[in-house]
Order: sequence, then structure tokens, then C-alpha cells
Amino acid sequence: MVLGINYRFELDEESEGTQKFFGILCPWIEALINGYTVVINELDMRLHTLLVKKLIEMFLDSNINKNNAQLIFSTHDTNLLDSNLLRRDQIWFTEKKEDKSTDLYSLYDFGGVRKNISIEKGYLQGKYGAIPVLKGDWLWD
Repeated sequence: MVLGINYRFELDEESEGTQKFFGILCPWIEALINGYTVVINELDMRLHTLLVKKLIEMFLDSNINKNNAQLIFSTHDTNLLDSNLLRRDQIWFTEKKEDKSTDLYSLYDFGGVRKNISIEKGYLQGKYGAIPVLKGDWLWD
């Protein structure tokens, strides 16, 4: 590593995560300023868990989100199943059924989920459903 040398990267030379971050940053700020609703499929894709948490926290912080902007997102990042980040009524699951339809239900529908319980651990143990069914032996010849 050489110290003291600066090199300018063009955006298309940056990582996919950096490109995604800069791609959502302006609409993100605009939504927070104007009270818009942001809908993002797979918010966590290409972004570090801690960055995603910070982005979510911006919407949850009334000092930043003064106009009640809303964030609706899907994710596969189980680290976000955190009762210190999201309330039970803010966490929703989808479960694919055999007929290819999908059920949508809230964590709030499950009674007895206490504030201090690990939602992530319970989810990964299958307590709330919405776990992918992985069939077969997955062997290649």
C-alpha cells in the first residue's frame, strides 16, 4: 500500500455496492425531505448490513424523517430481523405455497414474541415460517 497517492475513480469503476448506494441516495434524501414513500426490492443486495441498518434508521428517526416518509422494502438479510431496529408490526414475511401463490403475514400475528427475544434466531429455526424449502441432495457429477 502506497500512502499519499490519490486516485480518482469514475462511478462505473466503483463496486456494485457503491454504485447502488449512490443510485438510491438522492431519491432516499428526497423522500425524507418531502415525506414520500420509498419501495425497494431487496434493499440489502450489494450493500453491507450496517449500511442498510443506518439507511433504515434514517426513516425511523423523527429528527431526520420530519415529514413521515415511509420505507417499504424486501430483504433476505436476517440480521435486519432485530427488535432493536424494527417493531413486530413492521416485520412481514412471505411464504410461497405449493400452488405457487404467496402468503403475506406479520410477525405481530405471532403471539408471545417478546421484545428481548432474537427474532432472527426464531426465524432461522422456522418458528415464523417463510423458510425456503431446499429439496434434493444437491450433488453434481
